[in-house]
Amino acid sequence: MTKSQIDALEQAGRELISGQYDPAVWALALESANGNNDAARAAYVRIRVPSLAMVYEQNTKQLEAEQVHQRMRDVAAFQNAQRQERLRREERAKRDADLHVKYRDAGRRVRSFLRGLGL
Repeated sequence: MTKSQIDALEQAGRELISGQYDPAVWALALESANGNNDAARAAYVRIRVPSLAMVYEQNTKQLEAEQVHQRMRDVAAFQNAQRQERLRREERAKRDADLHVKYRDAGRRVRSFLRGLGL
């Protein structure tokens, strides 16, 4: 028995105990039992469990699909954050390289100026 079937059987049992039947299923069960209440209760379970199990199975599949999509969104967000960090590092490295060139050139100009003064 699958988890969905077990859950469906438990739900049908709760409905029987509480007396809160699905009206359409109860009508079918009474009809198939020719009005015999005990037989109708057994028929109710036979009819109700497969339909509940199908609903539980669909809900489980939908939940699993939503979890997969959430994981995919999480991975995409993580990859995006990594990409942004890589771009920031590259930008910083380029800025640092540009500053290095700028200060190197400034140093050369100062040395040239000082040589021109004979110092």
